[in-house]
Amino acid sequence: AYVVVGDTTSDGSMVIERTAAFKAARDCELPILDVARFKKLLASAPRSPPRVSTDFKISILDDADRPPPNVSLSPRPRVTPRANSRWPLVATSVRGVDLPPPFRASADGELVGARFHGEATVTRCVGFDFDGTVSDRRNFSCGATHYPQYAHAPDVLRALHGGGAALFIATNESIAHRGDGSPAARTQLLDKLRRLEAFAASLGDDVPLLCLVATNKRSGDCHKANVPKLPPRGMWRAAAAAFEIA
Repeated sequence: AYVVVGDTTSDGSMVIERTAAFKAARDCELPILDVARFKKLLASAPRSPPRVSTDFKISILDDADRPPPNVSLSPRPRVTPRANSRWPLVATSVRGVDLPPPFRASADGELVGARFHGEATVTRCVGFDFDGTVSDRRNFSCGATHYPQYAHAPDVLRALHGGGAALFIATNESIAHRGDGSPAARTQLLDKLRRLEAFAASLGDDVPLLCLVATNKRSGDCHKANVPKLPPRGMWRAAAAAFEIA
């Protein structure tokens, strides 16, 4: 497996490679390749030429195409979840907000999550951010409506699933600062959960999807913001426990 990054990437204020979340992912000790090195790796694999969509710079490979060298798609051994993984999520409310099924929360209220369409058969895992990656937040005006960030995103995720990838969403939705049970916190969180449900539905009911939502950007270890002295490994541990991988 590889982590592929672009040249210094920014969303206007945040350089991705410098965030605590990126550094935490790098701590998993996966090879980190820039785009040029990744293209060189792909070019070294003997296979038929991939179809390349130039509008979003991703290669869609035919089923008969071989994976890059040194990439193992054999199932990983199942492991016992760590005690601090927060998985499974069982609480039916979080920070004073009742959760609609299938969403559940961790006992400490730091994490909300749900599985859609059953459990995935795990050979490898592929995770995505949500807002601004697969869903367009429309400058915070989208409410509970999911607007695709890219029309082709469901096709890409379905292709990844067809290639043996277990899919998950790791996203932030901080409500802790709004006050437990406040109308603002309830609206903000439930709108996000409805958008996640709509996105899961867009993939089709044959594509399992794990969604994880961090609720607190000021403490805890789940939120992807730079919480002081707490690298955001909580969501990664929860995903690893859900998929029963190391």
